[in-house]
Amino acid sequence: MQRLLRTDRIRRACDKKFPKLAVWKRMHGARTILVLEDNDVQLNNQVVVTETYLPLSRARPDPPDETYLLATAWTLGRRGPFSSTIYRYSTSWRTNTSHGGKLMAMR
Repeated sequence: MQRLLRTDRIRRACDKKFPKLAVWKRMHGARTILVLEDNDVQLNNQVVVTETYLPLSRARPDPPDETYLLATAWTLGRRGPFSSTIYRYSTSWRTNTSHGGKLMAMR
């Protein structure tokens, strides 16, 4: 059930954002960048989001040039109440679950 909900959420985001980004690319020659936020630390992680997002984006004719997953969480760590990690996707990467879907973590 969670996988279906996750797929629906990500598909809706793609359906809503990809065409808008494609217009900018076509009309202005812009490099397109999509930033997805993941703030669900209980049921999501970068691997399951990657395994859902990459097939959806590859199946479309209008994916963005770059996609980033901003994993946010409220913590009481050293950096204050908010902490985040950004993961970069490339549609040319193959999904590899043992390595987090070939994500590049950036801090």
